[in-house]
Amino acid sequence: MPAPAGARRGGGPPPDPALNEVIFKDVSELGFAGLELFDWQITGLEGQGLLAGFVEKYKLPLISSYTSINLTDPAQRTATIEAAVAVGRTLKKYGGRTIVIGPSGRVGGQSYTYSDHKQNIVTTLNELGKAITDIVKDDLNRLMSKDMSKDDKDKLAAWMELANQVGTVVASAACNQQLAMTLGASNKPGTTGSDALTRKVNDTMDNADLYSAIAALTAACNANPVIFLKYPNNFVFAGLGINADSHNQSHRLSDASMQGPCVANAVDNLLKIDGYYAQKFANLVKMLDSIPENSGTVLDNTVAVWMNEMSDGNAHNLNNSPIIQAGSGGGYFKTGRVVNLDAASGATPQQMLGRSLSQCVDGTPQTSDGVSQGTGTEAKYGNAPVNKYFCNIMNAMGMKADANGFPAKDGPGSEVTHFGYSDKTEDFSGGAGAVQGATIHNPGAFAELKA
Repeated sequence: MPAPAGARRGGGPPPDPALNEVIFKDVSELGFAGLELFDWQITGLEGQGLLAGFVEKYKLPLISSYTSINLTDPAQRTATIEAAVAVGRTLKKYGGRTIVIGPSGRVGGQSYTYSDHKQNIVTTLNELGKAITDIVKDDLNRLMSKDMSKDDKDKLAAWMELANQVGTVVASAACNQQLAMTLGASNKPGTTGSDALTRKVNDTMDNADLYSAIAALTAACNANPVIFLKYPNNFVFAGLGINADSHNQSHRLSDASMQGPCVANAVDNLLKIDGYYAQKFANLVKMLDSIPENSGTVLDNTVAVWMNEMSDGNAHNLNNSPIIQAGSGGGYFKTGRVVNLDAASGATPQQMLGRSLSQCVDGTPQTSDGVSQGTGTEAKYGNAPVNKYFCNIMNAMGMKADANGFPAKDGPGSEVTHFGYSDKTEDFSGGAGAVQGATIHNPGAFAELKA
């Protein structure tokens, strides 16, 4: 029915009780199985205490709402979504199943250019979809815990998956060819130069940046929720002026042995390589932070992590491994801090710096000794299990857990608390199954990292 003048949500008189009862009566007598009302009618009649009486008196279920949503004005986004959610809760109370979105905020006309409003339209619809589906998720979870046949369980699981999909931002509104060109992801790899990684694509990019641009585009388009960029080992970074194998350099030797005389400039070369890695990670983070998404950027909804295979390449130790993270995972993580996750060990800041500079630099022994692990952090320090950090990341991504806390697709658990077969270094001696009682001894993610 057309809305009476001045009766729209946000102003004007409330819906006329007599007129709206005529609507219920006439539609019921015509034999319809349900009724759709405007959002302002639902809100007004419910506020007057009349809606329940009309539904019961005329045996006419309220099955749908035509809800006005401002799609183009970001200043009104929060208010318009909150109003729609309020209508949705009322609709749900009476068994309704459908909300029809009626766009407002000038979405057409001679002065309207879609590209100018695309970002706001997509963002509002994505946030609205999540907010509306959140209304029913708790009900679905409670229903899933009830006894029912496998067939019914499968049907319910399908509905839950649909709710999860609707509540997920499918892709940034910027996911297009223009973004690919802006990031440089459409460039061809550099083919001339000293090594395949540092070869220049153009004045501002090398081949490593090209891979980062493709990764950033993949994240913006949500083509894959998990993206790995693995830099090569046993690589000669000739473009950095290093003419020796990077793996051998990590041993401070001319080969991959564990002991021997130090080669010249090995530590300086390692610092050059690490500096290159740092710059590449910074470039990736800048790319992610340059792509608008919702009210922030893709970086805000991302967990970008730089980590090494080992803490020190010569000692081959895994304790006290530095991890650098950018992005809060949609607000899950605290950012802008340095966190020591094993403060209880009692290590001093100097001890936590490790001993990578204890050999093969001026004023130190000129013999590299990886067998003694002399270049690694003492084994009693820096042993917070990385499993717990992975639990943080999975929870930030919305991963669910099975009944035992391990990650599981569509699991019933609210948070992942277990990952891997153990969280103690001693349990890994001999491989999986070699140590009896190997288990997750301290389940849960790191509370220190959560916002």
